[in-house]
Amino acid sequence: STTTTTTTSSNEPSSPVYTGEGKYLVLAGAFTKRSLADKEAARIRQKGYSDARVEIFDRGKHAVILVDRFTNMAEAERLAKQLKTDGVNCYVKMKEGS
Repeated sequence: STTTTTTTSSNEPSSPVYTGEGKYLVLAGAFTKRSLADKEAARIRQKGYSDARVEIFDRGKHAVILVDRFTNMAEAERLAKQLKTDGVNCYVKMKEGS
């Protein structure tokens, strides 16, 4: 018999491999300095949004915080509304090239 083990640390807020689907992105800011984006993403994760992470856009010009992504606009807007209630500035953007 073959035993398969997965190595995921329970201490990490989210896995580095992101499998989220959907063209509606909930974004919580764009930064020119990665360190500022990392700090804000950590703040958002502390509020309970464990999938929030930094993505690099525009060939490295901007570090963008992607909170989550959805296949329909209504779900994305629902999360954006909740984030705003929790004091997080955010917006919904349709992924280009989908």
